[in-house]
Amino acid sequence: MSVDVGTENEPALDGVVDGSAESSSGTLVDADSDVDPTLSVVLPTLNEEEGVRWCIEQVKEVALEFGLVTEIIVSDSSTDRTPEIARDLGAIVVEPEAAGYGNAYKHAFEHVRGEYVAIGDADTTYDFGELPELIEVVYEEDADIVLGSRLEGEIKDGAMPPLHQYVGNPLLTKFLNTFYDAGVSDAHSGMRVIKT
Repeated sequence: MSVDVGTENEPALDGVVDGSAESSSGTLVDADSDVDPTLSVVLPTLNEEEGVRWCIEQVKEVALEFGLVTEIIVSDSSTDRTPEIARDLGAIVVEPEAAGYGNAYKHAFEHVRGEYVAIGDADTTYDFGELPELIEVVYEEDADIVLGSRLEGEIKDGAMPPLHQYVGNPLLTKFLNTFYDAGVSDAHSGMRVIKT
C-alpha cells in the first residue's frame, strides 16, 4: 500500500502531532515523565543486543523528524546486554514475570501511555522508519489497527518457514482480504500500529 505521508509544505501526521514546544523536538519521555506520549513503541526482546540499538535509533529518528512525543518500552527477558543497551538509549525497560513472546507484550501493554501504540520485534525484521506511514493510516482512515508488511505483496525466499510461507500466511491473508476486505499482504506481520 502506498500512503502519502506528507509533503514539504504539508508535514505528515499534522493532526497527530501536538503543537507544544516539547513535542516539536520529538521528545523521548521516560516512565516518570508527566508528559503523556503521543506514541508508545513496544519492543519485546530476548537477547537482541545485536539489533535493539538499530531499532531504537530508528524510532528516535522518527520521533525527532515528526515531532512526536514518544516512549519506547522494551519488554525484556534477556541474559545478554539488551536491557543495558536499551536503557542507555533512553528506552523504558520492563521485565515480564513469565517468559514468552505473548507475556512480553502483555506486560508491556500495562505500561503504555500513548494514544498510538506501535509494536515490532527488535531483531531488525522491521523498518521502524515506516512508522509514520502506519500512524497516518490509523489517523486518517480512523482505523483501530494497521499492519505493516515484510512482504510488500510477495513472500521472499527465506523470509519465513515453509509451512508459514506456503500455508499459514497466504491462507490467513486471503481469508482476511476475502471476507473482511482487509487489504493486507502479510497477515502475520508483527509490526502494527494500534489506536488506544
